[in-house]
This record gives sequence, structure tokens and C-alpha cells, in this order.
Amino acid sequence: MAERIFLLTRDFAAASRLQNQLNYKSVIFPLSKTEKLTVSLADLNDYDAIIMTSQNALQIKDLDFWQNINRKQKFYIVGDNFAAKLKAAAINNFAVFESVQVLAKKLVTKQRQKYLYLRGDKISYELRAILGEQVTERICYETNYFPIERNELFEFVTNNQVTDLLFISKFNAERFRGLLDDKLDYSKYRIYCFSERIAELFADYAAQVIIPKKPTMLELLKIL
Repeated sequence: MAERIFLLTRDFAAASRLQNQLNYKSVIFPLSKTEKLTVSLADLNDYDAIIMTSQNALQIKDLDFWQNINRKQKFYIVGDNFAAKLKAAAINNFAVFESVQVLAKKLVTKQRQKYLYLRGDKISYELRAILGEQVTERICYETNYFPIERNELFEFVTNNQVTDLLFISKFNAERFRGLLDDKLDYSKYRIYCFSERIAELFADYAAQVIIPKKPTMLELLKIL
């Protein structure tokens, strides 16, 4: 049986962390990089809680800053890996949710509370559409895509004998398809998608698509 080789397309730091958790060989071809922005957080006391749906939001300040803030305010976060990172940094006053959808459903019942959502410039789920004026969204990091040639990515996939495609980000999956739709036969690959929203991008290849029961890293790793 041929060796299984996963292709990871996240930014290099995130892809490297994921690579260490896989039981199979993987190769990394970053499609994007994340860069922190300078933002003012002088008004944190105006909010009842801080929402972060990506670990990238932590990068804008040192961990001791977040430890201090967390003594006063609760964090609402998404993902078991994010929770593990906070615990390892002695940041404990948080509630963790399995997805942004579950988080929004919970918070919409707390009509008198105000939230600050620290987010990136590219997200696939708008909290403000659900929570309205309860939430203030502040962009604190941005995702920039590398200028990649189609042949460069195609040759990387073929030369490394990739057998499995793994997508955590909807935007990276869209970028990948935009580069290779006219060159790659997706029916030859197992396509692992973190969520149904990503899997929808490969609806024409549904037989090849595998998604976890819940959009969490723990559930994803179980099926790999």
C-alpha cells in the first residue's frame, strides 16, 4: 500500500504545529502568512468579555498582558487547541466552544452584555450579523497570500506524491482550488476538511471528502 502523505497549506507556524500531531508523513506548502497589526486596547474595561476565535489574536500582546486582563475579564474562545494554549500560559478564566456557531448561539441569549471580538481581516463567519450592537469587531491581524505560480504548487504536490489534502481554513481551500482546479484531478485524493463549510467547496468530489463529527482539532485528529 502506498505511503500516505498529507499536504498542509496553513501558514508555516500553524502547519508545523499540526504536522507534529499527525501520525502520517506530511509536507508543508504555505499559501499565506499571518501578520499582526498595531491596535489600541485601551478600552477593554468597556466590555464584559473578549472573544477570540483564533490563536492569532494572542500575538498582538505578550502573554503576561493576557494573563493580567484575564483576571478581570472572561475570554470566549473557539477550539480545544486554543484552550490548551491558554492553560499552558496560566490563563484560566475562559469558556471554550466547539465552533463559532455554538458560541454565537450561547452569547445571543445574554442581551445586556457587550463583547469585543479580536479577529483577523478574513473570517468566514460574521459574529456581528448575529449579535448586532452587542459586539464590537476589531481587526488585529491580517492574512496575506503568497504570490504563487500554478505550476509551482502543482509540481510540489506531484513531486512529493501527496495522497491527502487537509484544509483547516476555508480561504486557503478557496485559494488552493483557484490555483489548481484546471490542473489537479481531485478524485485521486482524500480531502480532509475541518468543517462542512469547507467541504462544500468540494461538493463535486463528495466521495473523496472526509469531515470530523464536530469542527474541533481533537475530532479532526481522530479521523486522520
